[in-house]
Amino acid sequence: MSSCSNITAAPAPEAPSPSPSLSSPLDYDVVVILAAMLCALGLNSMLQCVARCARRAVSDPVGWAARRRASAGLKREDVVALPVATYVASPSPSTAPAQ
Repeated sequence: MSSCSNITAAPAPEAPSPSPSLSSPLDYDVVVILAAMLCALGLNSMLQCVARCARRAVSDPVGWAARRRASAGLKREDVVALPVATYVASPSPSTAPAQ
């Protein structure tokens, strides 16, 4: 038994403690800031477009509306230049005369 008393227990290997992730809150904050900037950029673009159209409509309402109607749709020359194919319906097999 004396041989057993001289044996000391070896220290157990320590498991690596999970290190707190400091980058996780930082990543979340960066994503939120980038999303806010993207929304602000989109909103700014839309407001500029609305302001531009409103300025045109207020400064020259008759001319602006006439130009909008004149440039809408296809021109007659373009419509005439479109290729045309005729469709001929073939008789269905049930209505074809029996031979």
